[in-house]
Amino acid sequence: MKAELTSSAFCFSEGLRQMSDLEVLILRLNTSSDRTAAAVIAKLVELGKPAVPRLIEAATDETKPRIRKWSLQALGAIGDARAAGLLMNSLLRP
Repeated sequence: MKAELTSSAFCFSEGLRQMSDLEVLILRLNTSSDRTAAAVIAKLVELGKPAVPRLIEAATDETKPRIRKWSLQALGAIGDARAAGLLMNSLLRP
């Protein structure tokens, strides 16, 4: 029983670490540098599908246009169906 609790606690703390890593990556998308954005997007693609809900949120925040732009690119690179509508709509308006 104690081993199960320790294992669960590890998974929970690992999840928190990943979430904070995700937030840091999204904040780093606030850049005008294509090189920096490409490096961050590559890391987001490595995170994959777990990053999609937060990227969708970032891509719909019109108060942060750079983060929005690069989040859309990351979502396209990940290729998750949950982002399809958002990606299609983004093509219709600047």
